[in-house]
Parts: sequence; structure tokens; C-alpha cells
Amino acid sequence: MIRFHIPDFQKNFRLNILFCKYFDLYRDYFWDDAEIDYIYDSFPLIWNGGRLQVGEVDLKKAEETLQQIQKMGKQVAFTFTNSLLANEHLHDEAANAVMKIASGLDMKKSVIIHSGLLEEYIRNQYPDFGIILSTTKQLSTASDINAAMEKDYELVVIDYNMNHEWDELLRIKDKARCEFLVNPCCVDACPKRGAHYRRISELQLLNEDPTKRKSIHDEKCVYAKNHYFIARNNKNFMDMNEIRADYAPQGFEHMKLEGRGGDRLNLLEQYVQYMAKPEHKDRVRFEMLHILGF
Repeated sequence: MIRFHIPDFQKNFRLNILFCKYFDLYRDYFWDDAEIDYIYDSFPLIWNGGRLQVGEVDLKKAEETLQQIQKMGKQVAFTFTNSLLANEHLHDEAANAVMKIASGLDMKKSVIIHSGLLEEYIRNQYPDFGIILSTTKQLSTASDINAAMEKDYELVVIDYNMNHEWDELLRIKDKARCEFLVNPCCVDACPKRGAHYRRISELQLLNEDPTKRKSIHDEKCVYAKNHYFIARNNKNFMDMNEIRADYAPQGFEHMKLEGRGGDRLNLLEQYVQYMAKPEHKDRVRFEMLHILGF
């Protein structure tokens, strides 16, 4: 089975709700060995990382969002990948309130983590959450991944620069616990990637102070707007034919689609390209565009 992890329960949440319903209703249009496993994102919390989110979390709306994910029978994964957290940030009122809301729901839930400090805190305070080790850790060798898997991580996300490094991939001991970021928009081996993650973490911490929120602006990467048809030319890109023919037979089954807060049409195109059977792609795209009101 190929388990897709899809982005966004804020900007593009309506698309995800409608697509998941369509996926279940017209299951024959999609690959038999494909399923949607979890939806990942964050609310505008200081624990957030990877993509900047500014503003104040609406806890009532957050609860409603999580309840909708629960009703769809999907897992939720919070992207709490801020790498610069200190002890005082662990007790953030809004972040803990969201965790308590999710804890009260009968659903599978996980947290995508970078900070060891936050990981320990969540393990102690919220033991019902699975822990996923983030791609922001940039684990790029089999040795690094095997060492990480000695802990009880639900999944370990490998560095996408390793996506086609088969000499390394075949040395991974527990392939079923690996997650691939299959459609990176970023340039291959980007030298600024780590610095960009850290900068987002810095800016996200400023969100704690309401008086500073209007001044928070991420320096947008020029590659962030690369759509599916550009990103597929990247060396690290994995298409569905590769996944089904090469990765799934080796036991790699967890595939993450990038696109938090991105363009809605691009996100839909990714879903079509990865999950729909070739003979049904045009129909799925057309009918979803109609459902979305285009």
C-alpha cells in the first residue's frame, strides 16, 4: 500500500475535505494501492515550522477543523518543527490548548518534530501522540536514519536529496517507517535550505508578541512557487510510476506531498497526478474543478 500524506488544514482545507470525499465515493478512479493516510499542517503557533504562519489561533475553529478530520477518518499530524524552541516556549498557552483539544478526540494523531526539547515535552505531556522526525533534520545517510530509528518514532522523514540514492536507501533497516517527500519544489541540493528553516523558526517565535505580527514577513524563496510541471524536472522528484515500480516493492510506503499554504490548483494537480489512474485523470480533474466552483 502507498500511503499519501497530504498538506494543509487551513488555506486549502476545503479542497482536502472535498477531495477526500470524492476519493472515497469514486474509488475506482484511483489506484487500488493508494490511500490518504494523514493531513499535516499547523495553526499559527510558535511551535510551528517549515512554513511561516502568522496570526492568532482561533481555538473554536481549530477544534472544528480537527473534528472534521476525525469524521473523515484521517490522521492529523501537526508540523511543530520550530528548531529554536527554548524551555519557556514549551508552556505556550495556545500550543498546549490545541494539543489538549486533539487529545480529547478519538482519532490517530501525531506531531512532526525537529526540536529534541519539544519532543521530550510532548512524550511526557501528551503520550497519545505519535512522533514523526521531520525532514528539517536533513537526515541524508542510511546510518543517520538507522540511528534515528532506534527510537520509537512513528516515521522518519528522510532528506529528499536522498530520494534516488539507492545504495543508501537499500541499507535502511526499517523501510516501512521511512517517509519520502516526493515532490520537492526546492532546487536540488539547495545550499540555503537549512538557513531558511532557521529563519522561519525565528520569525515564528515573533508571532508570540501580537504587536510584532504585522512586521513578520518571510523572504520568499523563488522556488516556492514552482508548480507540479516544473518541480517534476528536479532530480529529487519521484513520480507515481517510480513509486509503484521501485519504492513500494522494497517496502517504502509512506509518501508526503509538499504544498502547505500553496496554490489550490497546483495542489489539486498533485493529487490527480499521484493518485488517479491515467485513464481517469482528466475526469477527476474536471469534476473536482467543477465541485470547487471554477
